[in-house]
Amino acid sequence: MTDAPHEPRSDAAKLMMVQRTSLFIDVLLICGCAYVLAGDVVQALSDKPEFALRGWAFLLNLTAAFALLQRSMVLLRRFSRAAVPAATQGVNKWSVALVVVLPLLVASAIELVVHGGHRAQLTTLAATISALTANVLTSNPQVRETDLLTLRGPYLQELKVRVDSGAFLLKARVPALDSDGWAARYSSTERVWYYDPYESVTHASPLFDAGGPTLVCAFAEQGLSCERYDK
Repeated sequence: MTDAPHEPRSDAAKLMMVQRTSLFIDVLLICGCAYVLAGDVVQALSDKPEFALRGWAFLLNLTAAFALLQRSMVLLRRFSRAAVPAATQGVNKWSVALVVVLPLLVASAIELVVHGGHRAQLTTLAATISALTANVLTSNPQVRETDLLTLRGPYLQELKVRVDSGAFLLKARVPALDSDGWAARYSSTERVWYYDPYESVTHASPLFDAGGPTLVCAFAEQGLSCERYDK
């Protein structure tokens, strides 16, 4: 009977411990999600984004953004309720919409940045091929297979080069959310990129004059392999 007055104090101490533990877990979860998102954003903004399937990365970013926002709102409601009870009314009104929409926007924005990085790499690849063929033709009458062996993947899939003029048609592959990715096509004649889902029916093709001696090269694990076709 003498221990009864101490029970409310013990329950309050346990409640305080649970609240502190919950707060610690929330802060740890928020920091972890922010780290995941920041790491992928830094990788996306780098000069060379990782050439990999983005489906799992998109889902991870979507989950991290959702958890970060949802737990941040829980903490906001907890502290704002303690300070000013009326301050939580506006938060509760918009919290559901924000938790659903904002993570999707964040994850999609990261994918757009990654795709922009891949497109920048394709632009660099096309400029490299153009400079390479131009340099070769200044000292040789034709572009040879050995002149192209310095080209590397992972974007390059197929390359057609007019050996007499250096004009080329480039076919490349760009990773995306699904396993197939996107097919990118570019000709030095037109200087316009065409993008289509990989292995889909293409509605337009770059302009390229193949009416002459042409090297047709394909990129494999062993490197670039070319065959010459005289027309």
